[in-house]
Amino acid sequence: MIAWHYTTARKFDLIMKSKVLLPADIGVVAPELPILWFSTHPKFEPSAHKAVTFSDGTSRSATLDEMYEKAGGLARFGCPVNRLKCGENLRKAAKMKSLMWRQLVKRGIQMRANPSDWWGYVGTMPLDGVIVEIMNPDMQWCRVPIDFLAQ
Repeated sequence: MIAWHYTTARKFDLIMKSKVLLPADIGVVAPELPILWFSTHPKFEPSAHKAVTFSDGTSRSATLDEMYEKAGGLARFGCPVNRLKCGENLRKAAKMKSLMWRQLVKRGIQMRANPSDWWGYVGTMPLDGVIVEIMNPDMQWCRVPIDFLAQ
């Protein structure tokens, strides 16, 4: 089974240049360790949707089409789940407090995510051995040829 790290085209370019996936460290306070998040959701992880804010100050989660348009495209990196951790094993590996995990789960469910789809990796992950896909204008995932990755 493959889990996916979903991202925007802008971040995709930075990732390809660095040749590593970096974990999100926003809000992470030592001794907690940042997690590189993955999901087994087949289309796009609901909790990875960005917010859109309107001129009247209201906001909501962007649709997949809105994210694709505003971010200049979408990309994902696939990793076999046997290289990842999930649930309580992930929480413990990241030294995350139980309360924080429960809050993440609660917020994810509010966003229509399924926390059982969530997987993670503690640390940075080289792109060696990952699958790379880009969403095309028809909103279908397309594998990036390996020769493209070597550039």
